[in-house]
Amino acid sequence: MNWIRVLLINVFIFFSLLVAVEMLARSVWTINSCINASCNFTKLSGIKLTNSVMSSEHIGLSRFDPDLGYVPAENFDAAIYAKGWNGVRVTINGEGYRVNGNNNEIASNNNNVRILSLGDSFTFGDQVSNNETWSACLENKLDTTVDNAGVFGYGAAQALKRGMKITEAKKYSVVILSVLVGSDFDRDQLVYRSGFPKPALILEDGKIQWSDVPNANEPGTKYNPSRNETFFYLYKHSFVASLLMDEYNFDSSGDNLDRRHPKAAEKGQIISWTLNEFSKLNIDRKILLLQYLEYLRDDGVNTERQLILEQAAKTKLKVIDTYSTFVDKEPSLYWKGHHTPLGNQVVCDLVSRHLQ
Repeated sequence: MNWIRVLLINVFIFFSLLVAVEMLARSVWTINSCINASCNFTKLSGIKLTNSVMSSEHIGLSRFDPDLGYVPAENFDAAIYAKGWNGVRVTINGEGYRVNGNNNEIASNNNNVRILSLGDSFTFGDQVSNNETWSACLENKLDTTVDNAGVFGYGAAQALKRGMKITEAKKYSVVILSVLVGSDFDRDQLVYRSGFPKPALILEDGKIQWSDVPNANEPGTKYNPSRNETFFYLYKHSFVASLLMDEYNFDSSGDNLDRRHPKAAEKGQIISWTLNEFSKLNIDRKILLLQYLEYLRDDGVNTERQLILEQAAKTKLKVIDTYSTFVDKEPSLYWKGHHTPLGNQVVCDLVSRHLQ
């Protein structure tokens, strides 16, 4: 029976070490939150990690839309503790726009100018608070209303599709279409991205057109996860396990389905179509804003950038290209996956100088 006793002792020691490592990791995270912001004790107050990651728990930030696939959920308001978010406040108003948090949501001195910002998560403001997005900064600088209609995960054409619907119902003086070079136009080839159903731009009978939004309940989507329950449980309840799974991009949630449409148009065709359609909007001032991840010198990014600039010249679109401003910046200061508050400030300064 001695071997059984030894086995039990070793098992006990092993699990005690796991608990000690887990508590140490949670304590370090909590101390770090007190150093960098307001103290956050959520990692110590319970076993479950509250909203440990947006992709693995439906926290109500979005809702299904039969035409666009999904949109921000009206009147959402919560602090988000997803990876990299650190408890930032995200508020969506009744029209589905990200609130700017300026305490002057209707600017008083310049109401003849109304700005609409379109784009993906770099416009929506992933990982920064309501008042730290470039749209919020722009509203403050120009003292005019800026409606932030950016949507996390959108492609460039998909963002424009939302903008077309908005401008049919509401008048704007300026529309800014932000494009994440190297990513957004690829997304417009997909019918599922990160578990969200969406329309794709397809080539059919020689014409570029929108596909239908596919089944929202396909296995692997946000609405019908096909997860491994054991790994998902560990992800939700173990801080150490969630860190390791995030580091190695292990999808424990089973709700990150990606699928390209079999008839998807080529990227060059999507770029031409999107910029041409944007140029046709019946808006006084249309601005194409080019944004980038920190890997600006990537050959693929630069090739796509040139294609965009050439097409913008053909359609006579005004372009604000952030490339030269950011190319020599220290990445850790301006990006943390998405733009940091400082990165958003730089974008805001570029746009505001142009508009002023």
